Amino acid sequence: MTLMKQIRCNKILTLSMVFVALTINHAYSDDLYRHVSITELLAVPEKFIDKKITVKGYYVRRFGGFLYLSKEHAEFLDNMSKIVVADNVAGGSALSYSGCRNRYVEINGIFKATQYNSFAIFGVKKARAIKLDELCWEEAPRN
Repeated sequence: MTLMKQIRCNKILTLSMVFVALTINHAYSDDLYRHVSITELLAVPEKFIDKKITVKGYYVRRFGGFLYLSKEHAEFLDNMSKIVVADNVAGGSALSYSGCRNRYVEINGIFKATQYNSFAIFGVKKARAIKLDELCWEEAPRN
């Protein structure tokens, strides 16, 4: 095989591999959670509506679950720096009463608009305590 044919074959092989990788990535992209900051959620919430997200913040339970930008924002009840974390269980949230309370956590969920012209994280599947790097809550499997 001449050098030119070998170079052409390598280019075709490389392009084929890239195409396959992009196809596979697109097929599974709906199952992936996008890492996003609370600041992004607060600044441009419409960009993330109905998206699976992973977000970090300080989680507290006060008349519902809230994820704040920081512990200090939570202590000062800074409503401009919080995101509602919606309950998963009828009659109360297992997450709200878990070991995740009053900790910096990373939460996986779906960001949605609510009927009150605000936004919340629904469908939380799990939460991880950041400092301890341990799972502090996970949705129980449904039968």
